[in-house]
Amino acid sequence: MLKAKSHNNSATLQYIDSPGLSELVDSLTVPPRHLLINKLPLYDGEPYITLQNGGVHFIAQRAFNRSQFLGALAKRGYRVIDEWQLESISCFVPFHPERAVPRYTGLYLARND
Repeated sequence: MLKAKSHNNSATLQYIDSPGLSELVDSLTVPPRHLLINKLPLYDGEPYITLQNGGVHFIAQRAFNRSQFLGALAKRGYRVIDEWQLESISCFVPFHPERAVPRYTGLYLARND
């Protein structure tokens, strides 16, 4: 018996160069009323791109500035309803401790309609 594979689209925003989430929302005729985002590297410093060590491969990953990311969504009518921290996922850039993202973030946002 064959089983359908489940595709987990969680934790992909940091791997997309362009367009960003706010630009994707802008491109929709009807923007979603709710956004559920999980495993996002948000922190209070400057945004940056680094390499994530995947063991047998490396992949470019973006870290987002919290206020810029949430501010761009707020301009599009979204507000944070809930936020949680993922203690088991982090990002540390060797030789750049100021770039540390000690915990990734999950967010639930809703439009102000």
